[in-house]
Amino acid sequence: MAHKNNLLKNLNKLVDIIPDTTKIIGDTVQAAAPIVDKALDRQHEKNLSQIQVPNVIDLDAEEAKRHLEEIGFRVTLTLVKPNKKYRQETTRDNEVVDMIPKAGKFDKGSLIKLYYINQEIIDASNQEVTIPNLTGLTIPEAREHLQEVGFKPAMEILTADAKYAKQKINVVIDMEPKVNLFTTTAVKGSLIKLKYLDEETLEQSLQLASQAEENQLDVGQLFKQLPNLFGNKDVE
Repeated sequence: MAHKNNLLKNLNKLVDIIPDTTKIIGDTVQAAAPIVDKALDRQHEKNLSQIQVPNVIDLDAEEAKRHLEEIGFRVTLTLVKPNKKYRQETTRDNEVVDMIPKAGKFDKGSLIKLYYINQEIIDASNQEVTIPNLTGLTIPEAREHLQEVGFKPAMEILTADAKYAKQKINVVIDMEPKVNLFTTTAVKGSLIKLKYLDEETLEQSLQLASQAEENQLDVGQLFKQLPNLFGNKDVE
């Protein structure tokens, strides 16, 4: 019975608290409402004050710059580097080829970066050639292929290393520049190094690999002997 009375008292206290809590929440919401309204108003005003940046890619660089400045933006012009995508058939002198940021709404006075191309870059881009991946070809095959596409081949014998023990002689193992995600083209006439092994460096690599294997075996044998070296001895 006493337990039931205690429960009823606690329930009554909770019921008494609820109206006060509800009032506090209501007051808090009312107090916050003007702040939220002001924030929304500021965002709306900002949206109204922003200006649409048009897409000026493919336009003349000077005309694009002048137009953007007239509508309230700061503009910089940057000449791009040669690239095969800028060859003559796809671009023209002083053409905008990229812009940052892209077209959209921005605050007045924002900086717009325009990237453009000129005839000199177009001419250089026409000389850009894809670097072939020649790894695995024989040196004569790789050299002939480089000459056919307009590069100057140069041969370089690699320094002996255990990792080359399973390679073959006179076969391209590496190149410089190496073809990767960031390097895919070079200007015609560029020097391309073909790296390979001759008989001497392959023999040295095999010896290094053999020595490394023996060292591993020695370490393995040592670990096997540890229990004997540090085993318990009879105490007299």
